[in-house]
Amino acid sequence: MASPAQIQRERFRVKIVLIAMQAVLVLLVIALWRLQVSQGARYESHLRTQSLRRVRMPAPRGRIFDRNGICLADNRASYCVAVNLEQVRQHGKLQRTVTHTMELLRALSGVIGRPVTISEEDIWKHVHRRLPLPLVAWRDVDADVMARLAERGHLFPGVEIVVEQARVYPNGKLAAHLLGYVGSASGAVNDEDEEPYHYHMPELEGRRGLELKFNNLLTGAAGSRLVRIDVTGFKRAAILDREAHPGLDLLLALDIRIQRLAEQALGDEPGAVVVLDTIAGEVLAMASAPAFDPNGFMPFKPTAEWSRLINDPAHPLINRVTGAIYPPGSVFKPIVALAALENGSITEHTSFPCPGYFQLGPVKFACWNRDGHGSLSMRKGIEQSCNAYFCALGYRIGMGPIHRRAQEAGYGRVTGIECDYEVAGILPDDAWKRRVMRDAWRPGDTCNVSIGQGALAVTPIQVAVMTAALASE
Repeated sequence: MASPAQIQRERFRVKIVLIAMQAVLVLLVIALWRLQVSQGARYESHLRTQSLRRVRMPAPRGRIFDRNGICLADNRASYCVAVNLEQVRQHGKLQRTVTHTMELLRALSGVIGRPVTISEEDIWKHVHRRLPLPLVAWRDVDADVMARLAERGHLFPGVEIVVEQARVYPNGKLAAHLLGYVGSASGAVNDEDEEPYHYHMPELEGRRGLELKFNNLLTGAAGSRLVRIDVTGFKRAAILDREAHPGLDLLLALDIRIQRLAEQALGDEPGAVVVLDTIAGEVLAMASAPAFDPNGFMPFKPTAEWSRLINDPAHPLINRVTGAIYPPGSVFKPIVALAALENGSITEHTSFPCPGYFQLGPVKFACWNRDGHGSLSMRKGIEQSCNAYFCALGYRIGMGPIHRRAQEAGYGRVTGIECDYEVAGILPDDAWKRRVMRDAWRPGDTCNVSIGQGALAVTPIQVAVMTAALASE
């Protein structure tokens, strides 16, 4: 039989165990209170964040109009056939869902009369990168496809028509080089001061022309949608987070009627036409030939077609108004005349002979009139566009005054017109020739430049700006 001392010790041990158990219970209660009450809101928010995915929804792109309100670049709805993978998912490994989706598309292909354009690899990429979003199987389908799908769509659960934004140019090739074209956005964009997006719906961005130059204004402010997903990544629900705001419209100084006449005059012959308002300085027409149809770049340009355009010897993708350089010829002669008058050593009455050429040592610079113009002053020299007169004029004053006056007229630098890929051209002088050709400037070079030839190369827009400036005086 236990002694009173042993009984006392056992009771003490029981009390210690009870106290320890009560302490642990109290700690558990405190921990649960902190998790569920004190910090419950924070953990719930964290859980919600983990199960939500933010999707960027592109805004309608701004339109482009001519000065009379005629639409040159617009938007249209592109109807696409898509599959919601959460509705066709199969139990087990993801491969079963991928295989089932491929079988579904093959069966659907026979119904709508369109070949399957995506592979199992494409489906896998979608599963790994964009699982909560619809898988687009066919883009830009016509009314016949939608009618067939409406008639037998009940046989294909999870298949639906989704709408994407497409760009349309109502006038086809007209003003194509000025307007440019768009393509699918090349990278993921996050708006400033916004939480990052997990997914981006297909969006258009400018690739050439005004579409590129004013892309930020035309794009607008994107909206967003929150997609709730389950533990495997499939979509469960979607709610609108923020509405998109359309991009700004552009109103151009261009007059599409004058533009059409300019392009008709060019036809398919390589060339350029610029029509300027000499008072306001506005571009009324800017034509470059041959042209391309910007509608052909939607939704994308096939590789074969790209190769054809790039390798075309006529270079239809080049905007010859701003991106090609040519010897200006006689349209440069007024610059030489102004340089001579400003130099002070020549007056409008100073005469030079024209026997049909200008002789410089053993070299003859021919005039278009092989019989010669006789003795000419400046007014007659400009009127007859006499090469002999302007070679003599340039030889007399030297290249320095001509180069300075040409610089002031805008040659040798870009005009700053709101077009992409504008080139500066070439305005040569002694420093240029020594740098590029490793040779000194000679009087013959000055004679060549004086009649708009030699190394001198300008863009049509530079000539138009200079001519408009002279016409407005």
